[in-house]
Amino acid sequence: MLKYLQKYYKHRLKLNLSKEKTIITDLRKKRAKFLGYEIEASLPRGSPGKQRRTRVVGKFYPDKEKAKKKVIEIGKEIRQLRWIRSDKYKAAQIEKINAIISGVAEYYKVSACSGTYKYIDKRVNTISYKTFRKIYGKKYKKHSVPLAKLSNRPHIHEGRLDKTYAVEYEGMWIGITKAYITHSQWEKYPYNQRMTPYTTEGRALYQKNRKKNLPLNRPQYMMILCFLV
Repeated sequence: MLKYLQKYYKHRLKLNLSKEKTIITDLRKKRAKFLGYEIEASLPRGSPGKQRRTRVVGKFYPDKEKAKKKVIEIGKEIRQLRWIRSDKYKAAQIEKINAIISGVAEYYKVSACSGTYKYIDKRVNTISYKTFRKIYGKKYKKHSVPLAKLSNRPHIHEGRLDKTYAVEYEGMWIGITKAYITHSQWEKYPYNQRMTPYTTEGRALYQKNRKKNLPLNRPQYMMILCFLV
């Protein structure tokens, strides 16, 4: 099968398949890794009052190894705070850390990501605790403040009472954000392969399901699903 696919892609589509990145597998038994995700085929979760379905569906999960590497990168940036003397530059470094955390959370939000978010937040909190104890000694507790008290990113921290670590600069608390604040986003309608801009049927399906005209470009996750199928 792989030889047939390689020949088809090469001569009909002018594409070469990478031997290292191409696999043929049963997604019901072994997950495939693709662009930082692990993909499997399994039964959908049951819900009260609904008959249990027997047809498998595709599920996306963050790649655990990739997530661990990102946490290591975030940890290195947090530890850099120990060598920064100025509160102003500490605040700037924290916003750099927040950009990485938010970027990872935004990337994984289209998947089943709650477990990964919990892992990231737990590790970040542990590293922050050790770093702030190193910087401030016994006074480190003063720098453990509720997210709602932060002046940076107030639109996402508002009303959140769980604590994080922060520095005070000009009367403002600038603190480290959390991944879980970025909510998982699931599609209300699963993607239909017949929903394409190149046929009358495809355009009609899009308008029926999405209640709007078909955009010029497909969203990234749609392209991933098309590639996999």
